[in-house]
Amino acid sequence: MAKKVIIWGVIILAALIVGFFLLNSYIYQAKQGEELPQEQTGALSQAQTETLVSAYIEENISELSSEPEVLGGTFYVTNIGFTGTNSGTVEYEDGHIALEADFQYVFNEEGAIEVELANIREQQP
Repeated sequence: MAKKVIIWGVIILAALIVGFFLLNSYIYQAKQGEELPQEQTGALSQAQTETLVSAYIEENISELSSEPEVLGGTFYVTNIGFTGTNSGTVEYEDGHIALEADFQYVFNEEGAIEVELANIREQQP
């Protein structure tokens, strides 16, 4: 009897470990802008979704912005705020200019994050 309990305990522990690594793999893929299966994106909490979208914006802000970086600077994010369903604002700069933009995001059919910046404006000092 004790042997069966130990065996089932090991099986359950192994299943939990595998589940943990699969979830981390999905989160890593989404941060890299890779495909995340659609059935997984629906299961994410709002906090998890915001974390993934924030990481994506931080890693891709230079490509997302239609404004060019100046004087050899590289854009980096200074603040991200979520203002509604699938929307928010992002503040970013390159050390020479500071910009602010509204953004919209979606998970496409393949589960990859798509972000579009709009209404880009210079931040007031």
